[in-house]
Amino acid sequence: MKAFNQPDIPPAIRELLGRNIKSAPYTAGERQLLHDWYESLAIDGDAPLSGEGVVLWAGIREAMDAGEAVRPLVVRMPLWRRIWRPVAAAVVVLAGGWWGWQYYAGKPVYNGQLATSAGNTRQLTLPDGTKVWLNAGSELHYRKDWQPGTTREIALNGEAFFEVAQLSQSPFIIHTKVVDIQVLGTSFNLKAYADDATVETTLLSGKVAVVMKEQQDRRMELHPHEKLVVVNRAAGHQLDVLPEQAELATTGYMLATPSQHPGDSTYAELSWKDGKLVFSNETFEQIALQLERWYGITIIFDDATLKTFRFTGSFRGESLPRIMEALQYSNPFRYEIQEGTMRIYK
Repeated sequence: MKAFNQPDIPPAIRELLGRNIKSAPYTAGERQLLHDWYESLAIDGDAPLSGEGVVLWAGIREAMDAGEAVRPLVVRMPLWRRIWRPVAAAVVVLAGGWWGWQYYAGKPVYNGQLATSAGNTRQLTLPDGTKVWLNAGSELHYRKDWQPGTTREIALNGEAFFEVAQLSQSPFIIHTKVVDIQVLGTSFNLKAYADDATVETTLLSGKVAVVMKEQQDRRMELHPHEKLVVVNRAAGHQLDVLPEQAELATTGYMLATPSQHPGDSTYAELSWKDGKLVFSNETFEQIALQLERWYGITIIFDDATLKTFRFTGSFRGESLPRIMEALQYSNPFRYEIQEGTMRIYK
């Protein structure tokens, strides 16, 4: 393994890293060049990933996607690689707009990770015995060498269902962009995609405490069959709330009741674990994000008013055209798909 020093950065890459991407967005070729450069870095495949390393890759991804009119495809993450400090110093300019995973008080080192691509879910048992189901387009970081009696800390960008092993001497903490979840032993669903308008915690059993990132003194304790919705102010999406969600628009968070399926006791929030795609009075914009993750497609709205259309439905194993056809029965719209991009218009 060779050391990678800052002078080794090619001139073309230096120019891209130093560019003001707001005034001069990257072209598709330049984004690919950045990606290929990152892939070529000297690596140690088993080296631990620190918070700094996550910041670096997140910054590169945002820089590559900057300037696009639409959100990028959700793609399978590459193997995590050890990033040398000189490289991080050169690329830190890219991470300015990204949430950066800077929430770790002690900057714990993560040497284990699980990532899912569009349309895929995976299951993992953590070293402490906690079971995790990871939804599509998600990333989970943890310590493979966790020791009993120490705090269990993981980081999540995406959605996951947890069955946390009950270890009273080892608190379980999940770090996300907007909230931290503190757990002892419980089962719950956490939806915390960095680009979603809200972060949702749905508790099935046990007890969790949710700490707001922007309000460290704000601590909300959830009891079974409660859901906490917190606004992700950095996501940049329009927050289209229903009248009964006025509290969400004014305070930035609200307690709610999970959505139960008619005729049974299951929750819509957990349907993804069973391969179901469920919408419960959600906006077209929210649904589009889910469709992107499930089908690996980019979605563009030609008319912003279409984003506010609301739909309710449940699908299992349906093709994307079949889902779109079903939605059209509720609210008329048209769409076309070309080269991995769907354009929705009136």
